[in-house]
Amino acid sequence: MRCAPLLLLLSAAAIHAQSGGKAYSTYCVDCHGIQGEGGRGPSLARPRLPRAATDAELEQIIRMGIPNTSMPPTRVYGQELRELLRYVRSLAKTQPVAAAGEPRRGEAIFRGKGNCASCHMVRGEGGRMGPDLTHIGAVRGPAHLRQSIVEPAAELPNHFAQYRLVIPFPDNFLMLELRTRDGNLVRGSRLNEDPFTVQVRGLDDRLHSFDKSEIAELRRLDGESPMTGYRGVLSEEQIDDVVAYLSSLRDAP
Repeated sequence: MRCAPLLLLLSAAAIHAQSGGKAYSTYCVDCHGIQGEGGRGPSLARPRLPRAATDAELEQIIRMGIPNTSMPPTRVYGQELRELLRYVRSLAKTQPVAAAGEPRRGEAIFRGKGNCASCHMVRGEGGRMGPDLTHIGAVRGPAHLRQSIVEPAAELPNHFAQYRLVIPFPDNFLMLELRTRDGNLVRGSRLNEDPFTVQVRGLDDRLHSFDKSEIAELRRLDGESPMTGYRGVLSEEQIDDVVAYLSSLRDAP
């Protein structure tokens, strides 16, 4: 669910008032959330950041980014950098945003009416079309999880230039629809592509590999997701319950 512009402005103003908050709202808030709760980027409101156990490691990540991920370098130095580092560390004391629903009901919906386990894996059980959700509650906040349920394609790129093996989901996610020269139609998510071949996980969860010489038509479905939004399929209360279940999945990544 998207925040209203006024709410974002008021929240940004509150952040600016804190030491390091101005830098955080400038460089970090769009991906990591207003309270570090996680969004497009992982949650920072955790006692221990897996990639930044020390301040030196955190400073390195802020300044240089994380290669082969969507975390970019940040042009911040000196006092501003030190204040930003302290602010990020202070987010560990932030109380996690509580999800409104009931996790046990949410798990039943996840595995039952929602049929989510057909595409998503939790602790080694489930499908492979969507991301593994085993520790999703540790890295994404309830608002982001709700949006992913009601508007699954919201954070997928709406254009795509070239496949890059090292760029992670969702930035490298692309749906394809292709028709082979002998008339077979395959629709699914791209797993790999080079100048001569393409590999696709079909909506039937089967793996398909094609030489491009076999393909009569190839359509790139930019910004599309195989997941159908659940607004109107589940009630608001049921969505709350699923969000609560996903928020409870906090195994260490």
